[in-house]
Amino acid sequence: MSDKHEYLPHLIVNVILSVAFASSFIGAFFFTYGKEVEKSIIVNNVQYTVDELLGFPSALLSDDIKKKLITYLNDVKLSDMTEADKKVSDNNKQLLQKAAIVLIILLIVSLVASFYISKKYNLNFPFILSQNLILLCGIGFVEFIFLKFVAGNYISANPNIVKKKILETIVK
Repeated sequence: MSDKHEYLPHLIVNVILSVAFASSFIGAFFFTYGKEVEKSIIVNNVQYTVDELLGFPSALLSDDIKKKLITYLNDVKLSDMTEADKKVSDNNKQLLQKAAIVLIILLIVSLVASFYISKKYNLNFPFILSQNLILLCGIGFVEFIFLKFVAGNYISANPNIVKKKILETIVK
């Protein structure tokens, strides 16, 4: 092997393992912890918007109109979403299974290819593997911290847009 390309097999093994581990971790992390954080973000955004909106019109409405509005809202019949919820749940389960299969195949193929390249070029596979596992721990820690303290507290809902739409609808 020429000096120029001496480190190429080592680099290739590192890239293969890094991409496989990061992809597998991020996929698994999204379908477990990330899914729960996303659910929490949605609930927090809805709650924030509702809290912001409730103070807005109540100051403008008389007690009589408030009572009529409460009666109207109590009489609203919500659609039965059981069938739609089941369809979404079934689709999500199928997607999770497909993603798990793809990620497992990616991981196995990557490990086998990396092991083969390491043997062929006399590389220290356990050492390279351990380096990439340490890197994976770092990625996992950063992902967890980011979701927990940044994304989990992000408010994307804008109550002013909802208020504007309500006013535009009332004025029509």
